[in-house]
Amino acid sequence: MRNQVENLLEAERGKKIIKAVLQIQKTFKMHLARVRFIASKSAVVQLQKAGRGFIARKNYRQNYKRVIVIQSGIFSFLFFFL
Repeated sequence: MRNQVENLLEAERGKKIIKAVLQIQKTFKMHLARVRFIASKSAVVQLQKAGRGFIARKNYRQNYKRVIVIQSGIFSFLFFFL
């Protein structure tokens, strides 16, 4: 009888240990997934930032050239006709 109770308690103990181990594994895997996600998100943000900066600089250069052309046209008009 005592042996049966010990076996029953040992089985319960084993179940609780397995449950605790699974919880630890689940939490650790979740932590690793979160770290990987944050790293990949950071990389994507850096790429977007570089892309937006490139486009902004390109647009600025194009607009600057257009302004120069317009100013030179206005100045030549003013110089020759006034």
